Amino acid sequence: MMNLADWSRHLWAVAAWQGEPSPMPPASAWGRSEASAVDRMLWSMPAMAPGSAAVDLDLPGLRLDDAGPLSEPRGSEAIEVWVDRELSAMHALERWALEREDRLSTRLFSAVRWHLEHTGAENSTHRPWALHVFLLERSPEARLYAEGQLHACLAEGGADECSRWILAHASRRLAARGQW
Repeated sequence: MMNLADWSRHLWAVAAWQGEPSPMPPASAWGRSEASAVDRMLWSMPAMAPGSAAVDLDLPGLRLDDAGPLSEPRGSEAIEVWVDRELSAMHALERWALEREDRLSTRLFSAVRWHLEHTGAENSTHRPWALHVFLLERSPEARLYAEGQLHACLAEGGADECSRWILAHASRRLAARGQW
């Protein structure tokens, strides 16, 4: 079984990314309806440095004071669209949550556990949003979810530009965790 450092190297190799990934997803991430305004706002906010004051994340539709998913499905939205949007928000939120030992970290892992119980990698698109967040949860179930995401990404004819960026960014976020 791979540890987080091994996962970081593996995701980097699979991404086949040249140079460092930008802090923002490529424009192709927003070319589809899955990306919500909340996701775009989360991604556009600068990452919070360790020890800095809390960032105001009071964004419409983002549920930080509750358990379960970070957002609710919209009307007749397909589950795949909602899960993709939800995981993108989790991926973006990780930049703040895991730098701090506070309610954001607790809230992020609450969302992970909810998804482990109620959704599966088959409920998302081929884009592996928040794959590293599931790995950081460190349970066998979360690792299996992350493995399913990676499989779905690669089974769809290989990773597109956005998925390659997600994998490279996830690799770097795992590497930034420091000591394993």
